[in-house]
Amino acid sequence: MKKTIKLASIFLFFSILINYSPNAYSANSASVLIDGNKTYQSIAFAPLGNSVGLSLRDLTHIYNAFLEWKPISAVATLYINNKKIDVKVGDDSVYIDKKRNKLSSQSRLIGNDIFIPSDFLSMKDFAEITQTDS
Repeated sequence: MKKTIKLASIFLFFSILINYSPNAYSANSASVLIDGNKTYQSIAFAPLGNSVGLSLRDLTHIYNAFLEWKPISAVATLYINNKKIDVKVGDDSVYIDKKRNKLSSQSRLIGNDIFIPSDFLSMKDFAEITQTDS
């Protein structure tokens, strides 16, 4: 069964919260409803340009993924369902099994977490890996 992510609701909710954020480079948190009945508490988010950035650490919990961090190259690799997703800090692309996917803004390191634009969740390649609706 495919998970359905209520992206429109998430974007609207995050957009409202970002407008009230006292520091544009700090992370906030909110509850996110996934699959119509599973709520994840305290999902971190931060403004990234004109987009909302989601925490890679939190995405690993949601999708039962493994996260590997390479500090020298500033690349985080998510492993989901035997697929590899590379995220480079400061880059506006992700590489899903070496295929480049353009994002709306650059990923950013805030504190000890990497934030990636939320449009990542609606990418076709990501939806295929996670068996979600894009």
